Amino acid sequence: MDLDTLSKAREERLKFLGDNVRHPPKLGLSDQSATNARDLLSSGHFSDFTIRCDAVSFPVHKSILWMQSGYFKVITGGPFEESNTNEVTLKDTQPLTVAVLLLMIYSGDDGQNLDRAYEVWPALKLPVYEGTSEEHKNTYLSTHFYDELKTLINVYVLADRLLVSHIANAVARYLLGQMEGVLFADFKRKIFGPGLQALPDILEHIYKVTQAEDVKLREETTMLCLRNQHILKKASGAVEVIEQHDGRAWRMGKRSAKLIHEVHGKLLSRCAGSFTGGIYVTTAEFERTTGKELWTPWGI
Repeated sequence: MDLDTLSKAREERLKFLGDNVRHPPKLGLSDQSATNARDLLSSGHFSDFTIRCDAVSFPVHKSILWMQSGYFKVITGGPFEESNTNEVTLKDTQPLTVAVLLLMIYSGDDGQNLDRAYEVWPALKLPVYEGTSEEHKNTYLSTHFYDELKTLINVYVLADRLLVSHIANAVARYLLGQMEGVLFADFKRKIFGPGLQALPDILEHIYKVTQAEDVKLREETTMLCLRNQHILKKASGAVEVIEQHDGRAWRMGKRSAKLIHEVHGKLLSRCAGSFTGGIYVTTAEFERTTGKELWTPWGI
């Protein structure tokens, strides 16, 4: 599998997202500025600071980091060891996560093209999966885009930790759009990437790496699941993941949704009664007598 094949599959994927996500977030600079910024990262020219992660070193520029990150503003300008050694080691993260965040900081690259990290830093090897058949290709692409979602979740956590709040916010919105547009989509056509069956593992990763008090991604993920719980039930194990990690919010949300469902049903039955001699029926009676589930915006 090469980058050209990934690029073609990505175009199809992004077209699908564009049709299903109302506001896909972008962090765009002009194309030329973005290209020059990537070249600056790739070449290491004029770098005056080094970020280390595992065995990978990233030559960077204090002035750029200082403008974008509250964390780097403190450690590069304060009485800290990093301001003297001009390097920092980031732990509890991965080189690919650091690379993607740096691309976002420098060039405004958004979450739609993480493969650029492999072009800027060839030491980050593009994953290779064995096989040559069409089935292998589809499996590769689905696995690749699934891994991208997990990488973006890690990027969100790292951006939040390094106080790059504008990127953390944009990545959170993008991830929520991805989950709503792909994982929850009842799509009519084939689309490369993880489907509903991948949702439990994606949810598990979100709840595992975010703090309990996180509101931008963790809390909004729970709310997204509540709004789509009629679909969520189709993903084996997804409800159990939420109940394990955010059970209180899940139970409260379901109770609120049930109340809204009941109130909505009563309003509809009263409206219907004005055309049928004023006969009042409850939601339960309506569904029992008609054999149809009363729809509400909450989908329950």
